[in-house]
Order: sequence, then structure tokens, then C-alpha cells
Amino acid sequence: MTAGMFASRKPRRFLCLFFPYWATDQAKRKTPSLATGAPLVLFEKAENALRLYALDKRAEALGLRHGQPLAEARAIEPSLVVAAADPADDAQDFAKLCAALMRYAPFVGKIASTGAILDVTGGAHLFGGEAALIADALARLERLGFSARAGLADSPGAAYAVARFGAAQIVPAGGARAALESLPVAALRLDDAAADALRRLGLKRIGHLYGMPRAPLAARFGPKLLQRLAQALGEEDEPITPLFPPPDYAATAPLVEPILSASAILVCLDRLARDLQAQLERDGKGGRRFELMLCRVDGGLRRIAVGTARAERKPDALLRLFRDRLADVHDERDAGFGFDLVRLTALDCAPYETDAPPALGAPVRKGDPAGLAARLANRLGPRRVCAFRLENAHMPERSARLVPFGESRSFSPPLPGETAGTAPRPVLLLSSPQEIAAVARVPDGPPMRFVWRRVSYEVKKASGPERIAGDWRRDERTRDYYRVEDAAGRRFWICRHGLYGDGDPPKWFLHGFF
Repeated sequence: MTAGMFASRKPRRFLCLFFPYWATDQAKRKTPSLATGAPLVLFEKAENALRLYALDKRAEALGLRHGQPLAEARAIEPSLVVAAADPADDAQDFAKLCAALMRYAPFVGKIASTGAILDVTGGAHLFGGEAALIADALARLERLGFSARAGLADSPGAAYAVARFGAAQIVPAGGARAALESLPVAALRLDDAAADALRRLGLKRIGHLYGMPRAPLAARFGPKLLQRLAQALGEEDEPITPLFPPPDYAATAPLVEPILSASAILVCLDRLARDLQAQLERDGKGGRRFELMLCRVDGGLRRIAVGTARAERKPDALLRLFRDRLADVHDERDAGFGFDLVRLTALDCAPYETDAPPALGAPVRKGDPAGLAARLANRLGPRRVCAFRLENAHMPERSARLVPFGESRSFSPPLPGETAGTAPRPVLLLSSPQEIAAVARVPDGPPMRFVWRRVSYEVKKASGPERIAGDWRRDERTRDYYRVEDAAGRRFWICRHGLYGDGDPPKWFLHGFF
């Protein structure tokens, strides 16, 4: 199974929520003036004509159909309410609705154009069972103004078929074959041409395909028909791409009374963080990204994410990070009627590293640099707080580089003296050495005077050299580094590229400042 994909496996349970009038329901929500009680249709330009793109229930009852010319539809029903369709906005709005459905399951995917698929395996009991879960979801969607149908089965294909065409909402475990038998072949998500061809041959129901020889069906309709049939019956796995990355661990708190204030959110968060800590401790892991999901009573969703510099699971550390974020983004006036469900999830989990006792004679580290980096990154942005990553290279400009703390698998800046075998490095290192003009007393000695950016500096003290051999793969010259101090007490890190008598004459460069 590829990364980012999810394959269904028995005995999993999938809930499909199908929205037959999604586009028109959403249009009425966004533009209340369209909800006049008259039939509503949305149109788009196709084949150099204005054609129907979506219909509401009243327009569908008049016998209007998808793709019908708008002029013909108006001739049938002059009182039609007409509006232009926006498929791109519809897709974005549907993704937002799917995000709100994460209150019922952490895995939410898309099936067909207006179907949401939820993996509710092991989670239905949190809502009182499968029937209660469906009733709660449909009632909530109805309050939001959406017409929806539900189907729950062992496979995504069966759940979709039951949601769109079935009478029963719940298919018992192992009962997909009997539940799909009487449904039309269009429930297998075939294209219109294949479904019409099957109906002309008398194969109108899915049950008619059960006893048919597979080879003639594959030869006549291609492998897609048999694949869809096997997926619906649960005989073949169907990969579903989640719209949002499923978390590694999650803790959920349904609330009897909605909450509004940041202090109440933090009380719930403390409980969830302790529940999540128990799960992570069981597997010896910690999370590098955490997300707090606040589900509003009116169907809205607020997601607050924080990152850590290392795998973390301590509740106190998580509360400190989320307290900072809530202070920045939470506004009670934007909470609607309050939040009735809170969920804390852990993502990008890794083995948890406990604090080891310091080695004998080693300097004691003070403070919590990783915690400080996490707090700053969550305030300023993850790419604005960086850590040094040591590289396997001799040249100073390539021996370390700055990376965002979220991309560094560990955050432990070296202590002074930890880099064995090297002389002290300057506080400020230029990204690349800058050429200077220098005069030395002897060919292989330190400079007596140098000019950098048209300013002359007289050297009073010097130490070195520290010789660094060049990388033969890059055809680099050997460097001799000197620490020098001028008359004003300014200290520089200067190097000579190349050796005397070794090809081209050496050149002097300034590389850093102490």
C-alpha cells in the first residue's frame, strides 16, 4: 500500500454520506435570496450552449435533467430560479464540509463527486452505535441546510451504493452481497455508456451479474466492471485517498455543553493531552506535530496546529504551546454557538528520547532549547526558527547549515568544546570567503596588514595556522586559517588559499569574525 493511500480491509466499517443536491444546497446557503421556494437550477457553458449543471429536488421532480439546455428548461418551467455554477468553489466548499465531518472519524475521503467516505471502524460506539451515528450526522447536516443520504457497510463501494440507491442505511457485516442484489448497476459507479449497455442487455440489477461468466463480461465491458463489482462486495481492496492526513494517535472529548472561552478549551486540552500521553507511552513514541480540532455546534471547524523541535508527549509542554497559539488566534466572538467536540491528534510520530544522565565530567546543559525553539516557531512560523545541522564536510562553509527546526530530526546544539580536534570557530561566519589584499612578513606566515572593502587593517596579534585540506572531488585548494586581531581589538578569521610553490600563487580571504 503506497504512502498517503488507505486500503480497506475486513472487518472495517465505512460510512458514506451522499449529497444528491450539493451544489444547489450550497448555493442557497451562500446566497439566501435563491431560496425562494421555486425550483432552482445552476447552469454552465458547455458545447457553446448554456446547459444545466445542478438541480435541486423541486427541479428534478419536474423532469429536468443534467446537461439539458437552459432555454429548454425555462420553456418547461418559466418560474425557474437560475444562477451560474462555479464548480471550483463547489469543490473547495465540499472539502471544507469533509473537514467538518472529521468529528465522526479521523479518516475522511471522497468517493464519486459528492460523496464523503468515513472509516468509522471501532468508533461508532462513541456515538451510541452505528444507527445513532448516522442519525446524528444526518440531523446535523439537515440543520445546516444539506440534503444527505447515508450508507454504512464493510466496503466503500457498498456504502456508496446503499447511500445513493438503497433503502436500508446499514448493511450488516458480511451482508453486502444480499444488500446490493436489488440495486441498479449504476450503483457500481460505472460510466453512463456502460450502464446503458448493461441495461439494454437486460442486466439491470447488480444481482444479475452474480451468476454471469466473468470472461464475457470483461471482454464486452472491460475490467472496470468486474473491479467495481469485486470492490463493492469486499472481495478486492479499494484504495481511498484521505483528504486530510490521518493522525497516528488521537484523543476525543465530546461535550454535553458547548464551550467558548480559551480557559475552558485548555481544561479539555489538559485531559486530552493526558489521554494522548498514555497512548504514546504505550508505544514508546512522541509526536512532532499536534493538532487541536474544535468542532462548532453550527458545523464549523477550527484547526490549530503546533510543532515541536523533538518528539514530545508531556502534557505540560503541549499546554504551553497551545496556550500561546490560542492567545493569538482564539476569539470568542468567532466561536458561533460554541464548540461541542474537541479532538487532539498527534502526527509525524517518532521514538521518544528520554533525557539521559550527563556523562562524567561533561558540562550540564541548562534550560530547554528545544522547548524554546518550539514556542518561537509556533509564534513566528516554522521556517523562521532554525537549527544547525552538522554536515560531513571539511570546509567551514559546508560543515554546517541552517535548517528549519521542523526538518531537523533532533535539536541539540553542540556545547563549547564538543567539536573535537578543531580550533575555536568565529561567532559570525560568512556564507563564502571574501577576497582581501594582504601582506605577510614571510611567505607562509600570518598577514601583517590586509585591506577589506577598501578599509586597511593593521594586524597586532595572530595565531595559527589551522590547515584544512581541500576536497579533491571539488578540486579545492588547501587552506591555512589564522585568527588575527587589529589595533582596535577587532578579531578576524583569515585564510590563505593554496601554498607557495604549488601552482598558482595563493590568495587571501576573510571568512568570519570573532
